Amino acid sequence: MADGLALASQAILVQGLTKRFGPRAAVDDISLSVPSGSVFGFLGPNGAGKTTTIRMLVGLIFADSGELRLLGEPMPKAGRKVLRRVGSMIEGPGFVPYLSGEDNLRRLLSATGASSRDQKLFARQALDRVGLGPAADRKAKQYSMGMKQRLSLAWALALPRELYILAEPTNGLDPSGMREVREVVASLAQEGSTVFVSSHLLGEVEQICTHVSFMTQGKIVLSESLSELRSHHQRHLEIVTDDGVLAKTLLLELSQDLSVDVGADNVLRVRGLDAGPKDAVINRHLVEGGVEVSSFVSVATSLEDLFVEYVGEGFDVR
Repeated sequence: MADGLALASQAILVQGLTKRFGPRAAVDDISLSVPSGSVFGFLGPNGAGKTTTIRMLVGLIFADSGELRLLGEPMPKAGRKVLRRVGSMIEGPGFVPYLSGEDNLRRLLSATGASSRDQKLFARQALDRVGLGPAADRKAKQYSMGMKQRLSLAWALALPRELYILAEPTNGLDPSGMREVREVVASLAQEGSTVFVSSHLLGEVEQICTHVSFMTQGKIVLSESLSELRSHHQRHLEIVTDDGVLAKTLLLELSQDLSVDVGADNVLRVRGLDAGPKDAVINRHLVEGGVEVSSFVSVATSLEDLFVEYVGEGFDVR
């Protein structure tokens, strides 16, 4: 599958992974490399195949074909060995409704062989980390949807792990909760762990990830570091003028390397800037040509822009 050096540098390595449900390929011959130490965003609309992929990664279901490794170990063959080094939040564990948040975590931790003292310590630390410390003694049945989501995250983080696999960790959370989860993910990476986060919320992922992969209709259409991805896509200018048609004519006279689209309300979107004139030259040329410029903004390409470019519209890209 790969040589030893490649295996050592990849927390997750997938080649030719396929899973069918009847005639439909939920995951269709995908390959994926997740560098050790990265925060990897696994992005796609609901139904793209993300959860099916993750379930295969951790051995909840078996692939029809293909190979995969976690932390250099083959899955599912080495599952019993390697999953001890992996914290996951995929399908929330079966919390007992009449037990408190802390007691639920202690119950799960007991299955890992942790001592009674460590169970209490790890449970309290995890609950504090996800903001559930004040509610540690409340029964799980009294938790809101967002609190239950935090409890699932607390279980994933309860023990130190080399790799964390988190499926939609911000579901059900309010904006402050989403921010707290981002901070938790960042802290895990700072501690040296690899974090694999699946989501359909592009704005959330863009703030924390070092690498991204786009998945749609069972296929991965792009996988790259976020810095490399952005370097391949130029920023553009958004210019508001009093005469969009004249402004476009002037800009194309200035440089044929520019691509200029005129939208509603005389808003120009100007691309091709890397090979074209400087922003100040563009602005001056418009003004000297008799165009009144009321707004001149340089816009970086967002992750949402890139997703739509590669995948197309199809879900709420927030």
